[in-house]
Order: sequence, then C-alpha cells, then structure tokens
Amino acid sequence: MYYHFIDEKPEEKEVKAYPTFKAFLNGKVKGGFDARKDPIHIETAIDNSLKHYAKDNKGQPILYTTEVHNLANSIYPFLKETIQQLLKNTSVLS
Repeated sequence: MYYHFIDEKPEEKEVKAYPTFKAFLNGKVKGGFDARKDPIHIETAIDNSLKHYAKDNKGQPILYTTEVHNLANSIYPFLKETIQQLLKNTSVLS
C-alpha cells in the first residue's frame, strides 16, 4: 500500500517513531488502502516497488521493500485500459 502513494523508501527513524508499522502506514496514508478506489494507482505501485526492491544475501526482500510488483505486473495488463481511461476522466474533473 505504501508504494501506491509514496515513492521514497521509509526512513528507519521515522518508522520507529510509531508503535507499529501499521500505525506508521496510517500516518502516511490516512485511512489506509481503499480497495474501492486505490487500485487505480497500480502502475505507480509497480514503479515504486521496483525502484526500492532489493534482496539480502539469503534472497529475502530487505526491510521496507516489497514484491508487490510481481503480483501487480501479472494483473495490470488486464486492467491497464480501464485504469488509463479512469485516470484520463479523473484528470478532466480535477
């Protein structure tokens, strides 16, 4: 969810200022991920996820990275045209 809206990797110090990672996320994205409207940002999530993705020496994703790009890349082709149309219509309204 974080990378749907934010393109910078979280700073450890900032995350640790919250009691939980969930609380940190809520501080960044008020109300959390809204499955009714936020999937429209899937392309941004893919880009941001790939920008920060890295693995440790055991092949595990490092802290504050995600593999959301794997899932998103598999479903985005089916949604791309609809999302682009929605974004176009939304920008006209803005």
